[in-house]
Amino acid sequence: MTILLNTLRDKRAEVFKALGEITSLTFENYTDEMHEKVIDLNDQVEKLDGQIEVLNRALKSEADKAEYINVLADDYNMSPDQIQANMVRSESIFDNVLRFGVQAMSAEDVEFVRAAQIQNAMDGTTDVKGGFYIPTEIAKKAITKLQDLGGIRSYATIITTGTGNPISFPTFDDGDNEGELLATDDPATDGDDPVAGSITLGAFKMSTKMLAVDESLVQDTGFDLINEILTIMAMRWFRLESRLYTVGTGVSQPKGIVVSAALGHTTDLPAAFTFDDLIELEHSLDPVVRKMAGVAWSFNDKTLKIIKKLKNAEGDYIWKGATADGQPATILGYPYHINEKIDDATASNYPIIFGMLSNYYVRDVERKSMKRFDNAPEYAKLDQIAFLGIKRGDGHLRDFEGQTVKKMKMHA
Repeated sequence: MTILLNTLRDKRAEVFKALGEITSLTFENYTDEMHEKVIDLNDQVEKLDGQIEVLNRALKSEADKAEYINVLADDYNMSPDQIQANMVRSESIFDNVLRFGVQAMSAEDVEFVRAAQIQNAMDGTTDVKGGFYIPTEIAKKAITKLQDLGGIRSYATIITTGTGNPISFPTFDDGDNEGELLATDDPATDGDDPVAGSITLGAFKMSTKMLAVDESLVQDTGFDLINEILTIMAMRWFRLESRLYTVGTGVSQPKGIVVSAALGHTTDLPAAFTFDDLIELEHSLDPVVRKMAGVAWSFNDKTLKIIKKLKNAEGDYIWKGATADGQPATILGYPYHINEKIDDATASNYPIIFGMLSNYYVRDVERKSMKRFDNAPEYAKLDQIAFLGIKRGDGHLRDFEGQTVKKMKMHA
């Protein structure tokens, strides 16, 4: 993995060398054709950066797993090797249950699961038609796959909880209150109290819908069933999460970041926006907030294509490619994130958000469950076995009345 990581870094350096040869040109020699080449090279850089980030995350995951094993060893008074062996056995049991059902568990497996405090359908809830909790380490792999897919998880603050009990976070608005000068021995005066509010993160149940797999494939031990099912489950959860955490209404579902953001600017045109519109949106955000770390844009890829072609009054492109020292591409000096669930730039839509995007909180409940359906008639007649994944989570902007994230609306 380290060798591949170094190879990708070397490739990135090569692309940047070519990029630097173009961007070093003076304005007079920088043509539109060269700008298109810069965009293409930057796309290569972003792809390489994504691959490098995935590998770095995998290396960190391995380090985190080693630390997690040591913590468990201390908690259960066992050696790290014993904990590692139990994890391997737990994954083997899980794989066997996926392939042959809960009824295929041996008495020794059942006892091991209970002793290891891994909850599943054999543990007092045998009426859930093959339902069982996914072992923690395997569930983490599903979340890692979600993270690798990007979207809103590339900038949101992610918190993981053991249960789904509601969690409240305070929000405050101190208005224009400021401090005061005091002469020697003068008492401080009372100020206006900040307006307090709160957001609550619940735990909405999110399913993968039924996932049908040919029985012959399920029982083929040469087929990495766990990885394939987790990959499909992660993709389905990703698409659902992306929509809910972006444009969810907040009524019996998460409230998305676009819905939560305050209106910062409305364009003059219904089907196009200009450089001036981006300036207006930028300055709709408090200048103090704009200076904070983590301020960025977010929009979909179609909108990025439009922005890459915008120029300022001097004829310079406002989009700037990534730099050799690892700094991302920017627009007006701020980085951006692609979120395909944000609207296109058409009449009455909200195609761009801007602000402290990390103020959007995503809550993951650690336990994920899965059900295996052996005898469902609609699948049995096709010689298929169906699986259903369930996770719980919520999302909300931790903000007071949209002070830290603004959105742009297209004219009707």
